[in-house]
Amino acid sequence: MRTFKARKGFRISDNQAQEFGERLSSLSSKNNGNVTPEIVVNDAENPKSPLHDYFEWDDSEAAKEWRLQQARVMMRSIEVVIETSSGDANVRAFFNVNLESDTDSMESVYVSVDRVLSEKELRKQVVAQALSEAENWSVRYKQYSELRPIVKAIVGFKKRKKKVLIKTR
Repeated sequence: MRTFKARKGFRISDNQAQEFGERLSSLSSKNNGNVTPEIVVNDAENPKSPLHDYFEWDDSEAAKEWRLQQARVMMRSIEVVIETSSGDANVRAFFNVNLESDTDSMESVYVSVDRVLSEKELRKQVVAQALSEAENWSVRYKQYSELRPIVKAIVGFKKRKKKVLIKTR
C-alpha cells in the first residue's frame, strides 16, 4: 500500500490525504488509469464515499464559494504594463498578502504591484511566497532529469539565502 501525505498549505490532514489518495487511486484504476474532477465529484456525491465530506453540498454556499474563487482567479489573471529602461514589461497587477485588520487579526487581501514594490513588508511577503513556490516547484519536479539544472539552481539559491540570513542575524 502506498503512503499518501497532505501537501503543505492545504486544508487536509495526513490521515485524510491517505484516505483520499487511496480512493483517488481506486477511481483511477477503475477508469483506465485516469481520474477527472467529474469522476471525483460523482463518487463524492455518495454520502458513503470517503470523499463526500470534503465537498460543500449546500448549493447556495457552494455557489458563493465558487464566485469567490472566480474573483481570486480574475485578480491573479491581470497584468499591468510597466515602462522600464529596456522596454515595456508585463507584470502581475495584484498580489495576495496578509495585512493586519481592524480587529488586530491577519486578513488575506489583494494589493497592487505598486503598493508591493513601495512597502517593504509587502515586498518581503511576495518574495517569500515566490521562493516558497519555487521550492515547491523543485520538489514537485525533482524526479525529472530534464529539469535537474533548474531544480539545482533553486536548491542552491535557497542554501545561499539561508547562509545570508544566518550571517545577518
